[in-house]
Amino acid sequence: MTIRLIATFWLFLSALTLSAQCPAACIAPPPGALYISSSDGTGDGTCTTMGEYVEICYQAPACPCDDQSAFDLAGIRLDDAVTNGDGPGTASIIIVSGSLLPDECLRIFSGYLDGSITGGAAGTNGSPAVIASPRADCPIWNVGGDDIFMYTDDSATTLIDSETSAGGVTTYSAPAQAACPAACMTPTCSIIINSQVVSACNDNGTGADPSDDRFNVTITATVTNGSGSYIVRDMLGNSATNTSGAAVTLGPYPANGSFTMSFTAEDSANSTCIVSSSSVSGPVSSCSSLGPPNDLCDNAIELAPTNGAYMGTTIGGTENLPIGNDFCPAGTMVDAQGVGVWYTFQGTGNDWTFLVPSEFDVPCEIDAEINVFSGSCGNYTCVTGNDDSGGTQSAFATVPASVIGTTYFLYVHHSNPTLENCFNLIVTASPPPDSPDCIPDVGTFSKN
Repeated sequence: MTIRLIATFWLFLSALTLSAQCPAACIAPPPGALYISSSDGTGDGTCTTMGEYVEICYQAPACPCDDQSAFDLAGIRLDDAVTNGDGPGTASIIIVSGSLLPDECLRIFSGYLDGSITGGAAGTNGSPAVIASPRADCPIWNVGGDDIFMYTDDSATTLIDSETSAGGVTTYSAPAQAACPAACMTPTCSIIINSQVVSACNDNGTGADPSDDRFNVTITATVTNGSGSYIVRDMLGNSATNTSGAAVTLGPYPANGSFTMSFTAEDSANSTCIVSSSSVSGPVSSCSSLGPPNDLCDNAIELAPTNGAYMGTTIGGTENLPIGNDFCPAGTMVDAQGVGVWYTFQGTGNDWTFLVPSEFDVPCEIDAEINVFSGSCGNYTCVTGNDDSGGTQSAFATVPASVIGTTYFLYVHHSNPTLENCFNLIVTASPPPDSPDCIPDVGTFSKN
């Protein structure tokens, strides 16, 4: 079998193929989309009407953007090069009308001179073909060694396909089609994340409570050759949708300095058109993560030597172990462990008392412990401490006759080292006594 194709077929077929979703230059299927085969039936090489046929097949266009509509067969001419010695082209048929859908074939059997046909074994669902046989002693078939030619029209100037057979049923595979031009390929959906903006921390109006600090992430993505909208999903299963180029916001997420989140963006109608966020959002530090101002000993709040109340909090503070795992006072169960805050005062020679009630406001319930040290930050000497002497889990401690000139440190913390809360510190104190009046030096006296 010999197949001969010429380049002009591409140009001609652009006029024969129905409209497609491709650019105008891509409407036509490439060379090889339409091809022929034939059968001599019994292979007797004679002009009979038993099982002899020419088959026209239309294979699906290689360009995926083609809308795969029917191929118009009108004007196609088939020639049998030698028929009863009359010479080339003396037997032919012309397809007046009809069409084939992709991967369909039309068989024209012996015996058809003119009229309508609906195909043979493969059939045709495009539309029935109407043929005319302007030059036919016997219709077109493969008469023992003939060549069959398929032309674009009756002028027989543009060859589409040809076949050579020694008789009998031909074995014929669809020819390879030319590569689809890049401009004719179905545009591939793509999506990109243009921006990923992490918001500032929001303390939700509780600046002393980092547990409810949150942040959001705003993402903008652009879809190309897609549905025009996209979905952003986070790792927790949350999602938000918007049109291409418009922003979506997801959250809130914990702003605790360690929480991270990544995202995917996908076309709303095509889950395979997807992209992951190029970076991981977070961690965002807590708005309250700075903790109380007196979180560390070096930042201890100084207490005035007067009666007063100080509202404080251990929320967001640092866990301190000023005396390790020891107890203060020794021999008691009052430790100095957990998240706490610091106060300092100067000895006045008078008593100092400290009370931390277990509850002074509905949100502020604390089973407090207090420790009093002398010395300096990092070098502590236990003076006293207390857990529940104040009753109902209130802490109460006294520094009797505080030493003038001595610096003391008060450490307030929860009895459970893992808990934090607000509290109220009630101080009872008085300033040092006035200095005695000065006695003037009147000189030295002696008795005579």
